[in-house]
Amino acid sequence: MELNEIKEKTCKCCGRIISSQIINSIHSNGHWNEYVEFECGRKLHFSPNFMKIIVDKECPKNKKRSY
Repeated sequence: MELNEIKEKTCKCCGRIISSQIINSIHSNGHWNEYVEFECGRKLHFSPNFMKIIVDKECPKNKKRSY
């Protein structure tokens, strides 16, 4: 299966590889919903409604600090 919009092959935070990918639900604009999950648990979703990639779940190694 070839994703058209999500190009990441590994998690940009920890480098883990893709564990699953799904393409479903074509939008009226002709683009498909794309979902990718990495071994670390990070999840990406391409939304054809907004025409952007959304992070549904961040990598557990991504420690954003607020000071």
